[in-house]
Amino acid sequence: MNSRKDPISRRRFIQLGATGTSLAMTVPSANASHQMNYRPLGDTGLEVSEVSFGTYGFDNPALLSAALDAGSNFICTSGEY
Repeated sequence: MNSRKDPISRRRFIQLGATGTSLAMTVPSANASHQMNYRPLGDTGLEVSEVSFGTYGFDNPALLSAALDAGSNFICTSGEY
């Protein structure tokens, strides 16, 4: 595990999404000093956020908006979770 402090861990992000808690209250605002980290997606040349948004059949658009506002750009939807 990294020694750096993350503003929100992947586990916490999933917990918040699963419980329907408003993510906007826990993700740092755009004015905060924390930024989303990105990594290369294989050899595609694309950079994806370290925190992804995986879902199927959720009914909380504000949660997705908060994830996008926080810099998440890797969204995965599947009926097979």
